[in-house]
Amino acid sequence: MAVTYKRQDDLEKMLEEFASFEKMEEIEYPAPKSKEHSEKNNLNQDKK
Repeated sequence: MAVTYKRQDDLEKMLEEFASFEKMEEIEYPAPKSKEHSEKNNLNQDKK
């Protein structure tokens, strides 16, 4: 989809709308994997 820009348009406002994200109040991280489990995965990937 093409984006058109005219001199009358406010470029900053266009960019804000294009690249805006909802404000996140809380960030959830996945639980860390155990060291033993991650080492097994690394070995399996090396064999491929």
